Amino acid sequence: MTLGFEKSREGEEAEDSVIRLNDGGVKDGPVCFEYDGAPEDRKEDQACKRAIWFIRQYVEQQMAPGETAKTAEILDFVLGSDPDISKSSAERALRWVIEKGI
Repeated sequence: MTLGFEKSREGEEAEDSVIRLNDGGVKDGPVCFEYDGAPEDRKEDQACKRAIWFIRQYVEQQMAPGETAKTAEILDFVLGSDPDISKSSAERALRWVIEKGI
């Protein structure tokens, strides 16, 4: 959910924020709102998640067991698979996958 703020005549306008409604997985239990950054940050997070998915697809479909891939090949695959993923998002996703493993 994106929370937008009305125009302020008396002060500086607040930036829009993304919030999550968290019910803790309990039906009919208490809920809380959690700040999740600016809408631009959220868009970048989504692009990074899609890039991770394409990296996994590359590894599963394009590589033989034990084979090593070049960074440029993986990035080319990710960027060619989704034009909405920026190179920086793809690079960040690849760093995350290398650090955490797939």
